[in-house]
Amino acid sequence: MLPFVKVAYLDFVELFVDCVGPFLNIYFLILLRRTIFHMNLKILLGNFTLGLCLLTIFRIPLLLHTFYNFLADYSTLKDILSIAHNSCVILIMDGTILLAVERIIATVYAHKYEHSSYTHLTITSAVLLWVFNIGIAYMSQVRMNQSHVAGGQVVYSEGSMQIPFDLIILLTLNISSVAIFLVVFFIASYNKRQFRASTPDHQLTKRFQISENIRTARQLRKLMIANVIINSYIFITLYFLSLSRIRNFYTDLITSCYEFVVSLSCVLFPVILIWTHPRLKHTVWKHFARLGCRNVKIQATEQELTQTINNLPLIVRQDAAKQKELYFDELQKSWQ
Repeated sequence: MLPFVKVAYLDFVELFVDCVGPFLNIYFLILLRRTIFHMNLKILLGNFTLGLCLLTIFRIPLLLHTFYNFLADYSTLKDILSIAHNSCVILIMDGTILLAVERIIATVYAHKYEHSSYTHLTITSAVLLWVFNIGIAYMSQVRMNQSHVAGGQVVYSEGSMQIPFDLIILLTLNISSVAIFLVVFFIASYNKRQFRASTPDHQLTKRFQISENIRTARQLRKLMIANVIINSYIFITLYFLSLSRIRNFYTDLITSCYEFVVSLSCVLFPVILIWTHPRLKHTVWKHFARLGCRNVKIQATEQELTQTINNLPLIVRQDAAKQKELYFDELQKSWQ
């Protein structure tokens, strides 16, 4: 989506992030198998995480090319890697749209969504999203191949794409990400009102689904905040560099910062998803403890597992016998 540039030191940091990204995202995929998310949400989160993993994998050879120029004689391979990398970048912009749509469906059909799967529709939507992203990435690559830099100026050949349709689509996706951000906040508040208004007479499955909607919306809300910020930065950078016909050190620096931020988001997103989920966070601390980190304290995370739907701590006693005795003492006092 952007020309290949090299800025000292920053590229080395990006290369380190790109090497860490696949392992962190694969680790999250392993954790995702053990969570209580609905199957449709698991598929979409797995699809989003897989895109982040592939983004860093495809970026590594492209970044090494800026050091050693070993893809100069393999222009077709370089274009394929660029299209694959850019389609994963676009997934950052539109991957959360499917997550928000799934949460809307889970909210509307809370009374029966727990027993519904329709995984074939979820998988189909994820595949169509990849086809869409690859098409936009291909369009961007064609537009970039129709230009070259001469004397610090970007020159387009005759018959080149004059209207940047890919940027128009990316602008639409950026606006949609802001709308999705607002939708997730609305869903969270709506589900809280529904849970407070519900009574024990409601079906247990409905109350459970509403509680899961609240927990998931609380988690996705933090993801959406980071997503909107990164999406806006990606679009502004692409828009500026696409309209600017000048290429110098400053535009190279902006391009390199763009690639670094994109790679950094591949590490940031799984960390947010893990850290905002109490059970995932608790599991990670246990894994650290098994690796020999004996000083790691996991009691704080265990307390988070006993929080209410409204994010308030429950008053509990860890000793079951003392808790039982305390209950009957209070009950006896109420009879006197």
